[in-house]
Amino acid sequence: MHVLAHDPFVSTEKAAKIGVIMASLETLAHESEVISLHIQHTDKTDNLFNKQLLTSVKPTALIINTASPSVIDEVALVDTLRSNRIAGAAIDVFSGHPISPASPFLSLPNVILTPHIGGATHETVRRYSEMLTEDIFRFMDAKQPLHLANPEVWHGGR
Repeated sequence: MHVLAHDPFVSTEKAAKIGVIMASLETLAHESEVISLHIQHTDKTDNLFNKQLLTSVKPTALIINTASPSVIDEVALVDTLRSNRIAGAAIDVFSGHPISPASPFLSLPNVILTPHIGGATHETVRRYSEMLTEDIFRFMDAKQPLHLANPEVWHGGR
């Protein structure tokens, strides 16, 4: 397998050390069998995978988006999938959560949808459970839980 990547912050030399070939986004889209998006949404990545780029993806390719719904033009992706211009897509993030019952993705046979749990490996689920259990016991002992989203509201268990 050849692994292509596009990342403006990674040098060709650094990528080569781990067997990765750096490529332009257009080359990556044109040559890849599987395109997996792992990029943060910024102004520069908004609709990065737009209609033009999607038309250059080979028809046997699969696209996986676990990054952000904003990095891919969802309307163009739906059109591309409906017309079978790509083999399929796996989508873990949507412009609205939960996904709308009216979403066209729900009726496409070449799409796998997950509810933003793409990173939920067995190890991750076990660790989440351990963290939650530990914090419940801490709370029951009037100790501050370790994983509070808003620790400023903790007042010593009162």
